Amino acid sequence: EQFDPSATRRALRRLALRMHAFVPTVAIDQRDGLLLDASGCVHLYSTLEQLLARVMRKMTRFGISARIAAAPTFTAACALARCRSSGSVVKDVNGIAQATQQLPVTALRLQDGVLHALHEVGVETIGQLRALPRASLADRFGSHALRVLDQLSGRVPESITPVVSCSVIEASHELAGPTTRLDAVQAVSYTHLTLPTKEDSVD
Repeated sequence: EQFDPSATRRALRRLALRMHAFVPTVAIDQRDGLLLDASGCVHLYSTLEQLLARVMRKMTRFGISARIAAAPTFTAACALARCRSSGSVVKDVNGIAQATQQLPVTALRLQDGVLHALHEVGVETIGQLRALPRASLADRFGSHALRVLDQLSGRVPESITPVVSCSVIEASHELAGPTTRLDAVQAVSYTHLTLPTKEDSVD
């Protein structure tokens, strides 16, 4: 079928909301991926591998063929998911260099002009790019290339734009009469709840 950017974006957003069942922060990555921030959540699943397995089972249930990877930085996780076998896990920043050494530079979010320039001088892998002198890297290929490398290794922090539900959740309870007792107010449980719409709901 012809690629429909708008429909794909809407589908990714719905999928991102469903991923909130696993982690609280999810963002859309490029045109066909999701970023899940598992910071502080791994202990709920025992290991990163268990978390990845549960996410993959959910994707299978949705009928989605996905590739998934985990790493200390979003840039590393994206590169691994897109260019290595699904299920790749790097648990600390010290392992990023070795895990991404042989990956193609196209796995990084570099501009097309930078990728073309790298190809012209025979730089095909992330390891080869990392081996270039930092002093000349920005001069030859632009400051963006150096920044992406630093994001890959965790030297520079990364920011994402989380997908959030626009639905408003409201709760209310009417008492039989006025009260000045704080414990009575605190003990009240809700009797009415406006749930998110079907599009924004999560499993």
